This record gives sequence, structure tokens and C-alpha cells, in this order.
Amino acid sequence: MRRPTLSLSLAVGFILVAGQSALAANTFTTRVSPPAQTNATEPSLAVDRSDGTIYVAWQASGTHVARSDNGGRSFVQTPINDPFGNDVGDVHLRVGGPTPCATPTASCLPGAHRVYVTSLERLPLALQTRLAYSDDRGAHWTINDVAAVNPSLIDRPWLAVYPSKVSATQDKLYIAYHDFTVSQIWVATSTDGGATFGQTQSDVLSYDAFAEANSFCNTIPSDIEVDPETGEVYVQWITADPKQNAVGCDLTQNQNFHHVYMAHSSGAIGSGLAATTIWDVHSIFDGPLTTNTDEIFATLAVDDSGTPGIGGNVYSVFPDNLAGPTTYDIWFTHSSNKGASWAAPVKVNSDKGTH
Repeated sequence: MRRPTLSLSLAVGFILVAGQSALAANTFTTRVSPPAQTNATEPSLAVDRSDGTIYVAWQASGTHVARSDNGGRSFVQTPINDPFGNDVGDVHLRVGGPTPCATPTASCLPGAHRVYVTSLERLPLALQTRLAYSDDRGAHWTINDVAAVNPSLIDRPWLAVYPSKVSATQDKLYIAYHDFTVSQIWVATSTDGGATFGQTQSDVLSYDAFAEANSFCNTIPSDIEVDPETGEVYVQWITADPKQNAVGCDLTQNQNFHHVYMAHSSGAIGSGLAATTIWDVHSIFDGPLTTNTDEIFATLAVDDSGTPGIGGNVYSVFPDNLAGPTTYDIWFTHSSNKGASWAAPVKVNSDKGTH
């Protein structure tokens, strides 16, 4: 009479132990930031696909970067020693092309790839974009304190890199951000691996009057990506509409950011100080005026077609409360024609959770 009870107890015990073991095996436990940093936020992740090196950047009273050579099991701190001191943060991390050296030097390792990190600087020019890059896996950093400069100040810089297959000195870099006045979307361009940026930054909204009217004073930049086979560039942002401008600019974020936009560029035109970009602007999704995608960013991705010169599909994911004022879900859509048209958004998450 007791055997079924005993068997059931053993079975339950086995399930619990197995479940705990599986849970332990699937738990991320590696601490990247030092234990003393209790204010580490807004991380960014990049992987060097040539050798699997993982880079992580974050902000904690300035920008910090760490590197893992063993698949994330442990990390080495790779501090950026800026003579001007700590920056503000708002970091974004990317991996570029092969390092420009055939033999080792004091700041370059052959066979590695350049790693880039952008952030908002504090000095010498407050709230402008700083670019730092390393050619020796983070041991030393070269700093460009004036990578992107705007007299209206800069917020939320995002970085995209089109890596050269020959040398990182030929990498094409794109920094997207919005300004602190009318909140235009800008893109700064470099064709020499971040050494210089074009003097004429692209005012993306100026290419579409309707998008500019909707986006006036009301943008939140939400990613920039490069097609790996064509070098075409995609930049995304969320916004509201002219009617809501009276509610307050996006510094207050009182209005509903119900519109998701994207712009497409064929890539850099010109080189060096003459580098710039030209854009065509497209609407990804425009929800009801009472809905809001501002929780807090949308995100963007471009897949690899695997064929040089053939572009990949473009994907957008954003939050929205289409089901009710306090019910936020994640929505996914895609485009197969460079953003000219988009599929109807599909809800990704289930109905479980807090929304």
C-alpha cells in the first residue's frame, strides 16, 4: 500500500532536483561590472564574430568596457583613460574591421578587429558625442572627443558600423542622435574608421516634410543599423504628431509617441570631411492617438542575405499599449523592400505577465 506513495515521493524529488539542476545550468551568473560599481546601467553588447570575443559597455559615472575571451564565463576590465575625465554615458558598442597592423605595436594587435564605443562627453564640450576605439582588444583606446557636434546639444547617440574587410581605417561609421531643441534626427558619417567625421551632418527629417511635421519636438532615437552585404543604412525613431506638440516636447514625454518611423540611406557619399548621407523616410507603424510606443525604445535589425550586393530584410520591434491604457505588449514587423512598406505588426509576447 505504501509503494505508490514512495514511488511518487521519489519521482517528485527527482523532478525537483532535475528542475533545480536545469535552472542552475541555465542561469546567467557572470558579473561584468566590478562589485564596487553599484550604479551600472544601460549596457551595450557586441561580439567579434571572427574569434568570438565578447565586449560589454555600460555607464557608471562614465563609460566602462569589459572583454570576455571565454564565451562570457569571465570578463577583463578594459578602462578608457580619457585625459578629460569621465564622460556622461549613453553608451553604444560595435565591432569593426581588421586592425591596421601586420606586426604588433604598442596599441595594435594584428589579427584582431577594432572595437568602437560612443558616449556623451562631459569635457571638453558638454553633451556632444565622444567616440573611442581600440585596436588591441581594449588595452589602449584612441579617443575622438568631437566625433559628432551639434550647437543644440546631443542626446541618445546610437552607433552603426559597416566594417571594411581590408582595414579598420576604412570602416564606415554612422552616429544617429537627436538634438535638444526641435528634436531633429541627425546622422554623422565617417569613412576612415572614426578618425574624422563629415562636416555636413544629415538632417534626416528634412527629406520628408510630413515626417518632419509629425516629429517636430517629439523624437526618441531608436537604433541605427547597416546592411552587412550592401552598406545601406537604416535609422529608426518614435514620435507623436503635430496636434500633441502643445502637450510638451519629448523632454517631458507627456505626449503619446504613437508613430514609429524609419529612414533608409544607400550609405556614405564622399569621404573624409566631405562624407555625408542622403535619406528616404518611411512610416513603420502609426497607432491610435491614445496609444504609446514610449516604453522606452523601439529596436531595429537587418539580416544578412549572404550575397554581396543583395540587401536583407529589415525588422522592427516596439512596445505599444494597443490592447488598453496599461496593457503594453511587444510588436514585431518586417520589410523586404528597404523599408518602403511594412507587414502588419504581430504581437510577440503571450498574455501572461504584468504588461
